[in-house]
Amino acid sequence: MQSNYWGRFTSARIGRRRALTVMGGTAAAAAFLAACGGDDDKSSNGTGGGGSRDTSGFLLQPTDQTGTRKRGGTLNLAVNVATATLEQSLGGNGSGSALIHNTYSNLMRAEIGTYQNTPQGAWEPEFAKSYEQSADGLRVTFKLRGLKFDNRPPTNGRVSTSADVKYSWDRWEKTNPRAPELSNAKHPDAPVTSVETPDEQTVVFHLKFPFAPFFAYLGSPFFPFMYPREAEGGYETKAIARGTGAWTLPDDRPQGNAEMTRNPNYDHNGAAGEPYFDKLTLHSLTDLSAIYAQLAAGSLDFHTALGQEDVLKLKKDNPKFVMYQRPFYAKGSGGIFFGRKQGSPWNDDRVRKALALNMDADLWGDNASNRKKFEAEGLPVDVKWFARCGPGYSWYMDPKKDELGSVSKNLKYDPAEAKKLLTATGMKLPIESIYQSQPNPANDVLYESMMGIYQSSGDFKFSNNPWTDPNIFLSQIRNTGGNFDGHAIAFYFDHHDYDWTMYLAYHPSSTDFWMGKNNEDPKMTDFVNRQRRELDPKKRESIWQDFVKYDIEKMYYMPYHWPANWLPYYIGQPWLGGWGWWQPYIEQYPFGAGQIMTQYWYDASKA
Repeated sequence: MQSNYWGRFTSARIGRRRALTVMGGTAAAAAFLAACGGDDDKSSNGTGGGGSRDTSGFLLQPTDQTGTRKRGGTLNLAVNVATATLEQSLGGNGSGSALIHNTYSNLMRAEIGTYQNTPQGAWEPEFAKSYEQSADGLRVTFKLRGLKFDNRPPTNGRVSTSADVKYSWDRWEKTNPRAPELSNAKHPDAPVTSVETPDEQTVVFHLKFPFAPFFAYLGSPFFPFMYPREAEGGYETKAIARGTGAWTLPDDRPQGNAEMTRNPNYDHNGAAGEPYFDKLTLHSLTDLSAIYAQLAAGSLDFHTALGQEDVLKLKKDNPKFVMYQRPFYAKGSGGIFFGRKQGSPWNDDRVRKALALNMDADLWGDNASNRKKFEAEGLPVDVKWFARCGPGYSWYMDPKKDELGSVSKNLKYDPAEAKKLLTATGMKLPIESIYQSQPNPANDVLYESMMGIYQSSGDFKFSNNPWTDPNIFLSQIRNTGGNFDGHAIAFYFDHHDYDWTMYLAYHPSSTDFWMGKNNEDPKMTDFVNRQRRELDPKKRESIWQDFVKYDIEKMYYMPYHWPANWLPYYIGQPWLGGWGWWQPYIEQYPFGAGQIMTQYWYDASKA
């Protein structure tokens, strides 16, 4: 449905916004403005977080109904697992796939929040039972839960031990592209020097220096999952799972969907019953029109990547759907990064800053959130700007309110000032660049409209080069350290700790160090290393805020994957117990740390 929505055109004049069609692939971006009610020549001046109230009658106020939970039924979700691997170190980014996240466990996991007590990034043991950190922060001792591995050969339901943790760490350290981020043997700025196993249910990690986000890292799907020792030649780890996670996967699953079964051995803090669904089916659907149709037919239970207008249409067409507004803003903030070859215009900070000044974040945010349409229905729309971090962080500084001080101006729409900066470079205008894009039905129109707004002054001109294979995009564009032509976008979900946002973009050992090692800013590297070693949460926040201000001053990248964020609306089936009440930490990503699917149940009384 969303593709049809964005495909609607209008012949109405929209002033300078008409420049959104300057790029060959941005016809949908013009409809983005026209269909959503973008204005003619004025900035739309979205108020953001404005405290408006729902008068639509469409919304659910989620409440705690966990006392009515029962076991049974099948949870149906749309996730592309057609070619998914069960080997964590494959797949390009080190996290493997949703299949791994559901069949294996991490040592830690994110605490799952609720609608009234939203998740803040606290961490709790999963494969472990408890932990203790020494006063100097250099020794962390885990007591294990003794979870049972899969009942099938070769693990045969045996109890896990510390040897499995040591084996999992060693195999991850040897094979995973993320190893330099945690293993000191791989990089001197990484913390872990060794792992010891004093007894069968005790594991000790030794650290080179205190590492504040250590527990968050051990709960992230990018860092070691606990494989059994039998994975060393005992079964094919790419296609077979023998974990301790909430679900099991048949060895002979057909290509395409993944029909998973509740793991009877799963145990988390003695929470008898988790997971409550007997089965979890992941349907390999990527086309949003098909996903919309399956939701409307009752064949899927929810999908958080629907366009906002599609959510509203589903609710209006079928009032039984349960619709709620997410109670927190996003935290993750990726970036637009640039090719840094010799002669690239993006090597000049004035060009990068001029690009930032050509973004009208209010215009983009109001239209991306469908402000005009939703407010006409009596639904509140709350929009805030990104600024190297999402507005979901408690320490977030709002550039619209000048909370970043003098550098706030670098994120405010000012094409006249941008023109001055570009003229001072002496470069020929417009600045031409290749947009190295990754087609994504859920995000394409949002990115296209951004590219159009950047070009609306006429001072920038982009062509589009789409990469349909994500692994080739990683090897040729994203993981090259800026050794490419043009510019590209990296989307970041909410990270397990803000450290990872800083590390990925600004530490020279990171896969996302787009500046290239020749352009390393020692001050940025110092920001990353200092906050990692600071165990006082308030002092860490102060470092983060100083980092954000410096980042916006230098503008090495555009400090966002989208210029604005809003509190989106989600929709689910009426029989999905716990929908809206349970909230995951990883924004829009149900397979991240903290398995929220284990909390849902089938409510037959509402079917």
